[in-house]
Amino acid sequence: MSALGYALLQCGLMVASLVGLFRLMRPRQAFLPALRRLLGDAWGTRPGHYACLGVGLFLLLGYLQNLVDPWFTQLARDLHGVEDFSPAIYALEGGLTASLQSYAPAWLIGFFLYVYVSLFPALYGCALLVLHNLERRALVGVAVRALLLNQLVALPFFMFFSVRETWYAELGPMAVKARLLTVELDPAIEPLFRDMRGIENNFPSLHTAIAVTAWLLLRRVGPRAGAVAGVSAALVMASTLYLGFHWVCDMVAGVGHACLCVWLASRWQGRVGGSSAAVAAGTIKGASA
Repeated sequence: MSALGYALLQCGLMVASLVGLFRLMRPRQAFLPALRRLLGDAWGTRPGHYACLGVGLFLLLGYLQNLVDPWFTQLARDLHGVEDFSPAIYALEGGLTASLQSYAPAWLIGFFLYVYVSLFPALYGCALLVLHNLERRALVGVAVRALLLNQLVALPFFMFFSVRETWYAELGPMAVKARLLTVELDPAIEPLFRDMRGIENNFPSLHTAIAVTAWLLLRRVGPRAGAVAGVSAALVMASTLYLGFHWVCDMVAGVGHACLCVWLASRWQGRVGGSSAAVAAGTIKGASA
């Protein structure tokens, strides 16, 4: 498949995943009217403008972080003389990721690649859509703030605690290294989403953190949405490990990172639209985003 064909396929799968997740979480609600209301508020209201600004800043920070990824690595080397903490993590985990990759048929690699590239953004987009559809506007505000905080709070770790992707780490001749399974599936795939992530600064895992953030928010609106989001988040976490991108330590840190960012975002939203306890419980509906 050509690069353009693959990119179009993943975009189509992302849209289909967004629709599917919404229908699973809100089976009695129509998708298109809910989407129109969300886009209408994003375009025509001040809270919507602020929400778009927050999401835009998150995307911009992620892009800039990947641009300066080599500079972060050099900064860590200059500060404490250690270029990569991956060997220390490998000493704790051993060849766990490599052992998981011992079974790597093309269909399984393709499935987890779909989860990593398409299901992941669809999950957070669905969280925003469901929360807005339920008129939990305070939680929409928390979701936008938590998304931005996920990027901001991770920056010190990226700057001072360099951890390479599992396949890229220099571990010595006796180490059992993970493989980059996306290249094994199709070498043309990797360059298409290389700009989505840096290979030298990956602690904590933001894929894990953002997926868990979506679950923490959606579990507040009902068991059905929480269950769907929980399964989706678990798949995202598994994809980062199986494909050779992250260590287990990255994922554990990502879970803690998500909890911290949701707590901070709830307090931030509480200062704007009500008490942080009420926001955390998801009981405020009309606070601005």
